[in-house]
Amino acid sequence: MFYLRKHFLFTLCTLIFTSLIFLIPKFRENILVFIVSYLIVAGYVLFPTWLFQGLEKLYITSIFNFIVKLLFTIGIFIFVRNKNDFYLVPLLMSLGQIFAGTLALMYSLKLLDWKINMPRLEDIFRELKNGFSVFISLVFINFYTISNTFILGFFAPHENVGYFASGSKLVLVFQTLVLAPLAQSLYPHVGKILRNDLNRGIEYIKKFSVIVTALTLPASIFLLIFAPILVKVFLGDQYLPSINVVRILSFFPFIIGLSNLYGIQTTLNLKMDKDFFKVVMGGSIINLLLNVLLDHKLAEIGSSVSWLITEIYITSAFIILLEAKGIKIIDFKFYSRFITGVVKSREI
Repeated sequence: MFYLRKHFLFTLCTLIFTSLIFLIPKFRENILVFIVSYLIVAGYVLFPTWLFQGLEKLYITSIFNFIVKLLFTIGIFIFVRNKNDFYLVPLLMSLGQIFAGTLALMYSLKLLDWKINMPRLEDIFRELKNGFSVFISLVFINFYTISNTFILGFFAPHENVGYFASGSKLVLVFQTLVLAPLAQSLYPHVGKILRNDLNRGIEYIKKFSVIVTALTLPASIFLLIFAPILVKVFLGDQYLPSINVVRILSFFPFIIGLSNLYGIQTTLNLKMDKDFFKVVMGGSIINLLLNVLLDHKLAEIGSSVSWLITEIYITSAFIILLEAKGIKIIDFKFYSRFITGVVKSREI
């Protein structure tokens, strides 16, 4: 059933995407790049991440993702010869993801001895209705993260859009390396603990917030300090204006790490779907308004500041929401114990 929902939504999104491509002149100019880039969505639709996450076997996902990156890297060296082959980069990435998604699907069918059945249309709509709040919330999250580049394109030259896109991607790479393994593996585990014992689950989240802070805060400080070196090494001298973007967004690993812990891991596992939706929707509106106000004057800096303020708002809103529900989610005694333990270990 889950797969049918994904395919239904993929079909709907494809229709919308195709319409936008042909209706917006700026998109039509780069139609080939848009189409080959969109193919990667098909790979994500095929890939049963939700299954391996639920089975707490995310190492399987890591193996298939490694295959994608390996095929992509080999393809770049073999097929991309000059700047006219730029369209091959998204094409190779898309084909790699489709290949990995197909392999992962075949593996899951064999692993669980599944049989593919065609459900009724009303069953699909019922499942969509049951998960509507969470689905729309995730749509809003994707909207305010992706729309920054899109909105900036209406107010600033292509060069400024490139500076923002490149700088923000560099930050998101570091964020993904630190957070993705934790976030994906933590959700089913936290949900199980909260269902069995609410108080024990909250205590577990408090303790885990110390681990998140210990991992993400140093990563954020590293980005802030070494932004010039990282931009020169990974992006090149022509992207020096991206340094300011990296510095403004440098604390994303820390902020979004806490946002994920208090939002997705806690709020959703406590079945507070509607509250989660309200927080995310508020953040999306704030992000949209700030981008419209700041982008035409500050270009990539305005878009970066808008995104930063949005993420701070969302993280703060989740904390306030949980506190208002009587769930004391922040307990500094855990941080104190951690710091004391680190100091003592150094003394030894």
